[in-house]
Amino acid sequence: MTKHQIFYLRDRNGQPVGCLAYVHFNDGQVDYQLSFLNPRDKFNREVARTIAIGRLIETPLTINVRKSHSRHDSIRSILNVVRKDSSIPSRARRAASLWLRSEIPLTIDQ
Repeated sequence: MTKHQIFYLRDRNGQPVGCLAYVHFNDGQVDYQLSFLNPRDKFNREVARTIAIGRLIETPLTINVRKSHSRHDSIRSILNVVRKDSSIPSRARRAASLWLRSEIPLTIDQ
């Protein structure tokens, strides 16, 4: 598998609530997966990252973008899908919408 990228989503208070793992392929395909905080738990970056990467490997979700898409554009495209997907928890959709509205600076781990 190509090297994955990690992106953390935050709530309106700036607290991390989710992790997005994704791979952008040269042909314009982007595979991704998510993990989101259960409101009863404390966010743990390592656990969130491990879950998102595990899901990416086992059951990737796929979107197609222009080959020239930057990482920023790929994240924007993924979060647009997340924001509209009613099967995704509402806290995840809210975090995606918040980032899309405010374009909070990217926090991408390599």
